[in-house]
Amino acid sequence: MAEDARYRTIVYITAYINTSNITKDDDATIANICLMYSKPDYPLIAELRDVGQLGGGIEESDLTILVGTPTSKPRTGHDYSIIGYEESIPVYVHAIDKYGITAEELLWKAEAELRRVVETNPLGSVRTHVTTAVNNIVLPDALLKGFTFTMNYMRDKT
Repeated sequence: MAEDARYRTIVYITAYINTSNITKDDDATIANICLMYSKPDYPLIAELRDVGQLGGGIEESDLTILVGTPTSKPRTGHDYSIIGYEESIPVYVHAIDKYGITAEELLWKAEAELRRVVETNPLGSVRTHVTTAVNNIVLPDALLKGFTFTMNYMRDKT
């Protein structure tokens, strides 16, 4: 059964992330992290704020890690037949400033942890870190600070 790169990336991050490395400003309290597919069917700010009035049991997160849709290009063998695919997967990470949390500091810790994950666990699926780019989102009543952490993922034809 073929699994899409987003699912495999969530499994990969879940398996190797050490959430105790992503702490609030006091450097002791572990941040509440939400890891999911990008583009949820509700406003992203709902993950980062207490929005109990919206219902649905959404728990307030301090940091969101959203796995986006990959771009894919074929890898070819010496005879130009397709032997696999190289997929670039954007991972969007966002936080907002709130009591006890400076978004920039939390984002820096999250980026350092994602780098650690990729650097120490590249084999099995051959993942590498390609780029990190600022990805702030201006909302009417908040600024979601963030970055896009792009990973390369090599997979077979299946």
